[in-house]
Amino acid sequence: MGILSFLTRKAKPFDREAAQARVRALESILPAGSQILLMEPEKGFPLTYLVQTVADRSGSSAMLAAAVDVVREGEENWSLDLAVHSGDDDDAPYSTFALPRHALPALDLLRTAHDDLYAAIPTQTISLDASDGSFAISDVAREDALETARVAVRWWEGVLQRSGDRWSASSLSVAVGIGVGADGVHADINYDATIEREPDPLGRHSGPTGSKHVSDAVWAARVFTAWEDNLPALEVMLGLPVPADHEVDFTFTSDALKPRLTVSHHETYDEDEATAEELVAAIRAQVPGSKLKVG
Repeated sequence: MGILSFLTRKAKPFDREAAQARVRALESILPAGSQILLMEPEKGFPLTYLVQTVADRSGSSAMLAAAVDVVREGEENWSLDLAVHSGDDDDAPYSTFALPRHALPALDLLRTAHDDLYAAIPTQTISLDASDGSFAISDVAREDALETARVAVRWWEGVLQRSGDRWSASSLSVAVGIGVGADGVHADINYDATIEREPDPLGRHSGPTGSKHVSDAVWAARVFTAWEDNLPALEVMLGLPVPADHEVDFTFTSDALKPRLTVSHHETYDEDEATAEELVAAIRAQVPGSKLKVG
């Protein structure tokens, strides 16, 4: 086929009836009461199946595989988002999977990753995205956060060892939800890291903690170490007050993995540098040698 014919070829029309038939097929294999929303493809967006159900979360990965067997029959570019809730309660923990068609080769890896993490922390909400290896554990109680963070980084390390170079921008987040008052007001503490690193063409980060001339495996190991080394600071942060309707982000720089803390408003995203300075000072006073800074 010549270049001109390739460029002028029309995309195959969306087959709505076939997609609706796949929705009915999904309904037949999922638990009764499952909700399925079909989002038709638009320019730049694939045909997306949004599936939400209530079931035993230990069977989530098997449910994912069964759903994929249905949606992959279509010729369109597709994406599947599956959420499996442990109960009807709004506060019930759940597992979510995001699997676009291009990430289909990662299906088995994603299933194993979920099952391993669920076995370790079955009461926590787990979100896994196969497109880039973004993993999140959310709505964690303060009293569970430290151990959850310890378990999560060991799990993350194992997942990336098995994934090879598939998820070079993988990230992990542990989000702590904090109730403040009786009117639904809340605050959050997010502990985040990513193995994605900032390009360094000029070699500015060639020092012992920089990313220049360091293999992906060595860099990932440094990320895991930075996560674990800063858990004492997280432990102190978990005992400090957070302003209502604000969130604390505890993360690491992408060039040298230096710990950084910011405080921002949930709705306006305005940063509260004064509160961040107070929190950092309190943490450093209780964690000798901490390198935590605002930023």
